[in-house]
Amino acid sequence: MIGYLTEDVFRKKLIVLSDEAKQFDINHNAGCWVHAERKLTQIIPSGEEQSRLKEKKLKQFWKLYGTLKIETKRGQFSHQRKYQLRKRFDNLCKKVIGFKKLNIELMHLFKMKTTLLKCLERPEVPLHNNQSESDIREYVKRRKISGCTKSDDGRDAVDAFCLSKNLPAP
Repeated sequence: MIGYLTEDVFRKKLIVLSDEAKQFDINHNAGCWVHAERKLTQIIPSGEEQSRLKEKKLKQFWKLYGTLKIETKRGQFSHQRKYQLRKRFDNLCKKVIGFKKLNIELMHLFKMKTTLLKCLERPEVPLHNNQSESDIREYVKRRKISGCTKSDDGRDAVDAFCLSKNLPAP
């Protein structure tokens, strides 16, 4: 069992791209930029100054994301470029004066630095997991509408029906 887990499940090159879900926090996890940004977006500012600070941080966030998106397509990063991009990330996460909620989320974002910048070491790793979430969205919608099945037999019947019709199972 330990050999199987070591060789197949916890391979050194295996990277799990997730939205901080604890069940996926294994091995060399990579963070999803889209999910990380949502916490910043959900902050409700009180006043024009806080709105300005929030927008400034969101602009920094997406500008860094855009740079990473372009540069990961090119492949490897030089040591100097990795350093520059890490510094930009640090600047993004710097505290602002007078906006406690934003500072809390910036501190949380800083804790995610290693996972969000996994692409600097492994440029083939996507920056977000939206594609995998889109792949299962139809299944989740059907499950929510149907209210799930009440038994294992019911689940097996629905799965068999969906397979025979080439439909995603609820």
